[in-house]
Amino acid sequence: MTEQRRIDLRQAVDIATRTIRELYSEALLEDLLLEEVYYWDTNREWEVTLGFSRPYNAQRPGAVSSVFPRTQQRNYKRLKIDADTGEVRGMLDGTIDMG
Repeated sequence: MTEQRRIDLRQAVDIATRTIRELYSEALLEDLLLEEVYYWDTNREWEVTLGFSRPYNAQRPGAVSSVFPRTQQRNYKRLKIDADTGEVRGMLDGTIDMG
């Protein structure tokens, strides 16, 4: 018999997004996007990865900067959310596997 989770995927994403917005000033975040979501049965927790850019982290290409625009470095945060209570258990720096 499968145990019922109180917090579903959509609620976990909402909690993660709200938490990031509360912890980081709106002025410092651009392009906040959902990247990954996974449910861990063993811990009964959701792991939600959100990505965003920070304007002050833009990389400058160097001498050709007048020809090419600055690129925004993406930041990723993984939030661990209790599937029963919705409590955020932790936040980690995240990476996305591009390979």
